[in-house]
Amino acid sequence: MFKHTRKYHTKLVIDNVSRGMCWLFEPFGFSRKMIGFFVFLFHWTLTASALVALCFEPCHSTAFLLGMGLWVAVFIHHFYFHGCIFTKIERHLWKTDQWKGPWSLLPFPIHDIGYITWGVLLTLFVLIKCKLYGGMFGGR
Repeated sequence: MFKHTRKYHTKLVIDNVSRGMCWLFEPFGFSRKMIGFFVFLFHWTLTASALVALCFEPCHSTAFLLGMGLWVAVFIHHFYFHGCIFTKIERHLWKTDQWKGPWSLLPFPIHDIGYITWGVLLTLFVLIKCKLYGGMFGGR
C-alpha cells in the first residue's frame, strides 16, 4: 500500500531541509556548522515557547492551547521519525553522530531518560494543572 518507509521519509526530510538551509544561507558566507546552529536556535525557541506556554499560561488561554497543539505535534513527529527531526538535521549539518540534541547541554542527563517518559510527565503535569485551575476552556 505504502511505497516508501519511515526511514525513507526521514532521510528525505533531513536531506531536503539541509539542502534548502544551505541554499538559503551559504551565499551569505555561512558554513554548515553555523547553519546547524541556526537550526539549533530554532529548535530551542520552538521547544522553549511550547514549554513556557504549557507551564505558565492559564489553561484556557490561546497561548496555552497553541503550546499544547505544538507539543502534541512534536510528540507525534517523534514517534514517526523515531526521534527528533531537528536533532537529526543538526547532526547531518554538523556531520556528527555524537550530538544528542539540546537536552544534552543541561547539567543533568535528561536525554538518557527518554523523550516518551518526559512527554508523559509533561502530559500529567498539564492535566493536573488544568484540573486544579478550572479546566481547559474556563477557569477561576
